[in-house]
Amino acid sequence: MDMHRIGLLTKERGINKKEGIFFYTPSDFTQHNLLYILWGARYSCESPYSVVRTQGFSALLIFYIETGCMTFTYDGEKFTANAGDSVLIDCRKPHSYRADSPVTFSWFHFQGELGYAYTDRFWSHRRIIFKIYAKQPMSEILHLLSSGNASGDELAFRIQELLSRMAQSLTPPLSPPIQNAKNFIEQNLGQPVSIEAIAAYAGLSRYHFSRLFHQEMGVSPYRYLLNMRLEHAKKLLSESSLSIEVIAEMYAFYSASNFIRLFHKYTGMTPLQFRHFFRNGTNASS
Repeated sequence: MDMHRIGLLTKERGINKKEGIFFYTPSDFTQHNLLYILWGARYSCESPYSVVRTQGFSALLIFYIETGCMTFTYDGEKFTANAGDSVLIDCRKPHSYRADSPVTFSWFHFQGELGYAYTDRFWSHRRIIFKIYAKQPMSEILHLLSSGNASGDELAFRIQELLSRMAQSLTPPLSPPIQNAKNFIEQNLGQPVSIEAIAAYAGLSRYHFSRLFHQEMGVSPYRYLLNMRLEHAKKLLSESSLSIEVIAEMYAFYSASNFIRLFHKYTGMTPLQFRHFFRNGTNASS
């Protein structure tokens, strides 16, 4: 990797104080299987601190802004990050950032396929800035890097924690119609309700309801209803002696054969195999 090209060894004006840069060399296992850090640091800067990368390189970059604010340009769009914000960018895309005022921030570059998947997911929502509590996790990561005794597993866990918090912040509360529909579904798992009936309860047309439900819940109304029925059926299979026929009737699967077919399709086991697994820890024929 050409350090001059990516900016590590260029003169960076505007830096008043540095803690780091701390480097990390992953093991072969970590590099091939986990998220792993390349290097990181903590900076205190002021204008004219600025980094511009028109030619990207294969790494991801997380910032946590402690004080002040910074402007980021990423893939042609501009963002402002303030104190308390975390920023995640894919360095393969053209990007730049600068100090708009005296600013203190911590950062690290990292790699790993899971990190790219998260970044692509966030960018599909045009998000690179997240309001999550990251001061302590970032401080702990830099402390581990500076100690020279960092474990690849521990660093991977802490990166995953940050990415998970970002993902959780991405999900807004459900809209009233979808929350009402979700409640209606969960209260009527044993009834042969139709998608039209659920949409009517939510006060929407079937088309609008199905589109909005999938947008907010991540699955279709039918699949959510089926998932909930299967989850309750699993509980009865693992904790009761009720027959397959009774469970199928309780959760509106219409027939035992339909229940067996759907259960096998979505779990890879028949209901009897599932029950036997939980009771004996082994497979059994259906």
